[in-house]
Amino acid sequence: MTLFTQRKLARLVPVMVISVLLFSTACGVLPGAVEVKQPDPATAERVGKASNALAFDLLTGLVDGSDEENVIISPLSISALLAMLLNGADGATAEAIAGVLHLDGISQEDTRELGNLLRYLGASDQDVELVVSNAVWPTTGYALQDEFVKIMEENFGAEVDELDLGSQQGADTIDGWVSDKTQGKIEKMSDALQLPDPNAVAVLMNAIYFKGNWTNPFNAEHTREGEFTLPDGSQVKVPMMTRDSSDFMVGEGDGFRVLRLPYGESERFGMEIFLPDEGSNAEELLAGLDAEAWRSVVADVSEARLLVTLPKFELEYKVGGELDDLLKELGMGIAYSPQSDFTRMAASDPWLSRVAHKTYLRVDEKGTEAAAVTGGVMVESMPPEFRVDRPFVFTISDSKSGAILFMGLVGDPSQ
Repeated sequence: MTLFTQRKLARLVPVMVISVLLFSTACGVLPGAVEVKQPDPATAERVGKASNALAFDLLTGLVDGSDEENVIISPLSISALLAMLLNGADGATAEAIAGVLHLDGISQEDTRELGNLLRYLGASDQDVELVVSNAVWPTTGYALQDEFVKIMEENFGAEVDELDLGSQQGADTIDGWVSDKTQGKIEKMSDALQLPDPNAVAVLMNAIYFKGNWTNPFNAEHTREGEFTLPDGSQVKVPMMTRDSSDFMVGEGDGFRVLRLPYGESERFGMEIFLPDEGSNAEELLAGLDAEAWRSVVADVSEARLLVTLPKFELEYKVGGELDDLLKELGMGIAYSPQSDFTRMAASDPWLSRVAHKTYLRVDEKGTEAAAVTGGVMVESMPPEFRVDRPFVFTISDSKSGAILFMGLVGDPSQ
């Protein structure tokens, strides 16, 4: 993989690897959800490590070759969608998806445990709100396997409802669900998934909404306009938040420092910000950072007094085709072909057509609000295409008499 351009990475939003939340197993059940068994701690740790490994695959892969100034993803949301697909896959397709998830040799029980872990991620108190939602929409009259529906409902807490995926009403229903689950922060997911689509037989969706107040907030009166220096030496003006305290949690790695800003009284959740040392750059930082190195550095932070200056920002990000290309590159190509095996999802054996991901992130003096949605569209067979993209002859005729009313040759429809 080629190294990333300095400009892309220097303007990259501070990395918040949300998939680390999978490490925690003592979480509350989502509001209104059917209570499920406590996830096995050993499986939870194994799945958490695997999800974090995928997190770095995704971040580095999406930044590499991208023209985007900012890349903001929720690895947890993408992992959740892949876990749902995994429960509908069999044979080589299941092995390929498990490989991308870094869960080689996964058992059927483990795939269901992924759903249980998602159910236990929900948290809601005065300072932190985290809601994880799943849904599966088969198109009207399309039969899903009973066992797949049971796993989606009981293990993933998913809503499963028929929807006319070829109609605008169906697309609007999906957009309404996304908006509701993300508190209005993500809109028009149907556009990213290219819906409505008469060839779509099922849509699988994960949504994550997070809102956390800093354990120790910044004082808005201390926010001032400051300069953010780009790799080429130019500068942009952005609002900068400032706080001087002796309770910051900091650590360091090879060529960088890390700052952890916790949320809420429990400090269970936190944002980790990785800052390259002077003379180093974000390209070198990310190239030398993987899931294990990340975990080691974050676990080793300690209390120190600092004057912290942090940009205040609000950003949105979306990715479609590039994500499909990346998942194929990581080893999931078979899932996107008629040679796939999704018979555990539906007897008619659909395959994956496309995946799209949207995120929203706001960081201010009070804390952080973030939302992410990942969707996947399943299809069966595409009808033969009649693509009129070259000169053609046409006639307009009367079928009763056989008489031609108009006819011609169109060589340039733009004239």
